[in-house]
Amino acid sequence: MLGQPLTLPCGVVLKHRIAKSAMSDSLGDGTGNPTPAQRRLYARWAQGGAALSLIGEVQPTPRFPEKPGNLVLDPEADLDAMRALAAAGAGALWLQLG
Repeated sequence: MLGQPLTLPCGVVLKHRIAKSAMSDSLGDGTGNPTPAQRRLYARWAQGGAALSLIGEVQPTPRFPEKPGNLVLDPEADLDAMRALAAAGAGALWLQLG
């Protein structure tokens, strides 16, 4: 059953049922943007077979970070770096908002 596709209520279809849960990896650049190290990490999880990866503690504002290295998705975010991170994650890469 783990290897079978899973259709979520929102309509997203995951290729199987293995997901990497949210963890605060603290690999952001200190200003809220992803880094090459973070892209490599999520690419490795995708290559390892995760159909879905959750990025932990993405903040909507830089004022209240959980800790240094959190991503911040606000108007100042480097959207090209965010897109590169999403592409590295292959499959589904979702945010856990902090």
